Amino acid sequence: MHNSEYTNPVRIVYVGGGSLNWATKLMGDLAHDGTIPATIKLHDIDHSAVERNAAIGMRYSAASDGAKVEYHAERAEEIRAADALSDPLVQPVGLEKTTTMFRERVADTRHYLPEELTSGVAA
Repeated sequence: MHNSEYTNPVRIVYVGGGSLNWATKLMGDLAHDGTIPATIKLHDIDHSAVERNAAIGMRYSAASDGAKVEYHAERAEEIRAADALSDPLVQPVGLEKTTTMFRERVADTRHYLPEELTSGVAA
């Protein structure tokens, strides 16, 4: 991510948000890009890890000269309020596998998402 032209605020539910590896990479990318205002709702079975990461994320945001990103430690999520759902456990390799994985993910979560996010994607 670098200097994205996408400037509309986004809401992201991050499942596995207690991860020090994947979560902090997202935080660093958003802070470095600086153009994407966002609210990130971190969710994980390890709530203390989510609280730690929310604090780390807020430090990333404070250090960034760009658009601010808010990080919240959550115990339960209302997925319908999210613009994106991030799940670091799925790691596809290759374009065909990535496309297949995204189509399957949309089909599995279609009933949670607004119509405008799933229109045009085969069930």
